Amino acid sequence: MQQLQMRLAVPEEKVAILSFMDRYWGEAHPLLHRQDLFSYYYETGSGINFALALTAEADCPVRAEDILAVCGYLPANQQCSAIWLSLLQASPKAKGAGMVLVSEIGRLTGAKLVCCNNIRPSTLSVYRFLGYSADKMTHCYRLKALPEEQQQPGTAFHLAVIKQYRHPTVPAKEFYEEVTLSDIAREFVFPKDRYPQKDLWYLTRRYETFAQQIAGGYQYRFYGLRRGGSMTALLVTRYNETPLGNALRIVDYIGSDVDFAQVGGTVDALLCRYRAEYADMYCVGLTMETVAAAGFSVRDEQDENIIPNYLNPPLQENIDFYYFTEDPDGFVMFRADGDQDRPNLEIQETPL
Repeated sequence: MQQLQMRLAVPEEKVAILSFMDRYWGEAHPLLHRQDLFSYYYETGSGINFALALTAEADCPVRAEDILAVCGYLPANQQCSAIWLSLLQASPKAKGAGMVLVSEIGRLTGAKLVCCNNIRPSTLSVYRFLGYSADKMTHCYRLKALPEEQQQPGTAFHLAVIKQYRHPTVPAKEFYEEVTLSDIAREFVFPKDRYPQKDLWYLTRRYETFAQQIAGGYQYRFYGLRRGGSMTALLVTRYNETPLGNALRIVDYIGSDVDFAQVGGTVDALLCRYRAEYADMYCVGLTMETVAAAGFSVRDEQDENIIPNYLNPPLQENIDFYYFTEDPDGFVMFRADGDQDRPNLEIQETPL
């Protein structure tokens, strides 16, 4: 491999990055070619959130022809101690440059943890070879409560395709209450043993700013578990209406396994409130015992039920997502992490 120069991009290199990505990505990417999306995802500070692999003789600002690989990243907290990788593209003339850049991005950014939500399954072996923990996210769901006469296939579900009805009994000992960001700021104790370590800056930016500036139709709601005078766990949900039926998406959770095991009664109440067919979540880091205690079923290869992920418009297929992380110890990931859980948005303009 030719000698590489690796560094973080400067704002003046935005045009060169776009030119490189347009040349090799294959199609215009909405995160790059919409000013609002580019600004939200990649301009979180004074610079732009890209790392570059360059030819040894490349100048600064770089020309597009001297770029060998580009990697966009997103901070998981205000200190940027952990980052989510977002976009990765290498020139076919520099095979391996992209993976070398990924291996160096923690050093370049100062992040102690590098991870990615939604990688191609074909790259799992590559990331494992490089020493990362890479696997499929666990897809879990809980169906709405039904009387016995409505539990037969084809009776009460129109969005989900249910061939075997499941609704495990859960102890309704403790309930989560709807809370605001102000409540979270006052009461919530962010756990120190879960990674990435999210903070109020991240929650505000990811769920409030995102909904206001990017996805007006996405309304996230927070539910906190209060115990002993403090808020010990936080659940983030998004309600999704479709012509076929409604769904409750659990897109984030911050807290312990013990506290998540208490979420079943709250989920049942929300399913009833929103007349949703099911609640589902894609997650990493919760034990199977915790998921079962909360009343969720795991959609695995033996499960014949179809729990759709793509809902606008509805696509009645089961979808799997994959991830990698540098360190699986204490690592927790949900569907809204990284640049995921966003609507399909048309490209309108270029941030030049």
